Parts: sequence; structure tokens; C-alpha cells
Amino acid sequence: MNLFFNKLKTHCTSYAIREFFLTNYNFEFFNSTNKDIANKSYNLRYKVYCEELGFEKTDNQLEKDHHDNYSKGFIISSKNEKHSAIASVRVIPQNKNYELPCLVLAKEQIPNEYELIKNKLNNLTYIEISRLVILNNFRHKAIFGKDIQNYLLLVLFASTVMMSKENDLILFLCEKKLMLFLKRLGFNVQLLSEQPIEHKGLRYLVKINVKELNELIKKPTDKIIPICSIISLLKNKNRPKRLKLFLALESLIIFTLITIELIHQH
Repeated sequence: MNLFFNKLKTHCTSYAIREFFLTNYNFEFFNSTNKDIANKSYNLRYKVYCEELGFEKTDNQLEKDHHDNYSKGFIISSKNEKHSAIASVRVIPQNKNYELPCLVLAKEQIPNEYELIKNKLNNLTYIEISRLVILNNFRHKAIFGKDIQNYLLLVLFASTVMMSKENDLILFLCEKKLMLFLKRLGFNVQLLSEQPIEHKGLRYLVKINVKELNELIKKPTDKIIPICSIISLLKNKNRPKRLKLFLALESLIIFTLITIELIHQH
């Protein structure tokens, strides 16, 4: 009985989360050539990194660096706040002409581990997640009894899985608290560095195995149903008929689970 209700709760929560985001938010993938969308992301980064936290400085209201010229990004905008950006993330691709920022920091701060890390990455393709931001007002709101920030992080990390589907690994610098949270969401986050790296606080270099996660998504367990749910939303956001069909099928699954349990009870 408890197993059934846990499964039902997972499906219902996933459905409710997706409905909530469909109703209240817009999602956009972009690169540097999509200037209007990219500037919304750069301005959000300015509000968080420059105005709020004082991490960066810029002469205009766009926080950006040279990595943005060849990066991809994802942005969440609120339909209720004049389509203003509320959360964003950037993905920097691997390139033979430069080293990813997280690996540069590893080389500078933990040189004794750097070569071991590079050996682990040998013959693998990877990207780096960076500039993940959520507007302050939306880090403290609550939906479904939990901080909306938790769900925004789920959507942001789901978007990075989609943007890195041709790669083996996702790399990023991560606080231990966030690492544990992502594991609870179903992301198998693994340490690449044993020692912390100083980057606006102590963080660890970590990885997510993209191919492993994509294999799990094909046959999802209860633990990663929320990830699958959000990825389905992002994949089909511009295909309303297909998205409507997917939502109808999920409703049918929930109804079927309830019916099966009622039959068993009698």
C-alpha cells in the first residue's frame, strides 16, 4: 500500500509541477546569435552577480564574458512578471583551443589532482555548466509546500541534459549542499576532485554521466520521474498537440494506478 501511494504521489507531483510551469513560465534555449534572448540572460546575471552578490563588475547592465561567444544557454521567464527573466544557466562546450573554466581553476588550485582528473576525462567529451542564476524573489517563494527554487533547479539542470546530449559528461563546480540536493532529484552527481576549489565559496568539481542518465530516462524509475517529466515538457514545448497527448497519457497512468489499487483492495 505504501509503495503504491508513493508511486502515485510521485506521478501526481510531477504532473502538477509541469502544469504549474506550463501555466506560469516560458522556456527558451539560445546562443550568442539570439541577441534579444541572450541579453535577457546577461541582464539577469547582472542583477544577481553584480547588484545582489557583488561577485562581478560591469560598466553596463549585461554580465557576460568571452565564453558567452561560443556557449549555449537556457532561460526561464515569468508570464506574470511581464515576461521578465527569473532563472538562467549557461553551457560551455569543450574545445581543443581552450580549457574549460572549471579545469583552469582545478589546475591552479589543486595541481596535485589536476592530472588525475584529466586522465579520468581522457577520450571523453564533456561540457561545463556555469552562470546558473535564480532571481532573489524566486529563491524564497513556495509551491506544493516546497521552495520554488527546488523546482527551478530541476528545470535548469534538465535543460543542461538536453543541451549536452551529444556529450559523455557534464562538469561543474558545486557546493556539497547542492550536490546532495541534486542526488535526491535523481541526478547521479559524482566527485571529480577530492579537494575543494575556491570560487565564490568552497566548491567541488563534479560530473554527471549524460549517457548513463539518458539510459535511465528510457526506463525511468520512480526516483527520476520528475526529471523525465520536465525533459518531456522542454522537448515538446513548441509542439502543443504532442504535449497535450503526453499530458493525457500521464493522466491515464495516474487513473490506472488508482483503479488497480482499488481492485486489489476489494
